[in-house]
Amino acid sequence: DTGHFKKISINYDAVHGRLHSAVYKILQEHYYPRCAGKRILDVGNGGQPPSDIFGSQIIRSITGFVGLDNSIDMLERKKGNYARVIGSGLQLPFKDKAFDYVICNGVIHHLGFSELTVEQIRCVVDRARAYGLKISAIQNEVSLWCYDKELIQVCAELDVGLVAYSPLGRGFFTNEANADFVK
Repeated sequence: DTGHFKKISINYDAVHGRLHSAVYKILQEHYYPRCAGKRILDVGNGGQPPSDIFGSQIIRSITGFVGLDNSIDMLERKKGNYARVIGSGLQLPFKDKAFDYVICNGVIHHLGFSELTVEQIRCVVDRARAYGLKISAIQNEVSLWCYDKELIQVCAELDVGLVAYSPLGRGFFTNEANADFVK
């Protein structure tokens, strides 16, 4: 439904403008300088132009940028002169070593680390460590209705960040709750 998407998009832009610009500023100062002169893939791009992400100085030196998202509506939200590809973070439609860096800002669900059980977290972390990789964060619901103390403890034990979503109980406190809330 186009009307529903437009409402979500407007809310996304309002939140993104305030919250993510602060995050991008930190990333631009501490992380993104290493991307200078490199080819970048942004998984879950959401239509964000590379200049918004990297800032005016870093973007001048990036040799290639591709925004990947699983939604054409998200990719077309904003204007920009960069490559946009519809696809999944789980099945990248690119050859190996096509990019020097892959970034994923605020869309952990694109990589499949969302709504994991304690057992799944342990398995994912163990597999990543076997390849010399580190899982930085997973995304699970944490709210008054869904609070798993063991999950929080395991994330702390394994040094894995927990990105909580739905802290307001799926719209209960914002009068946006619907029939799905009761299920």
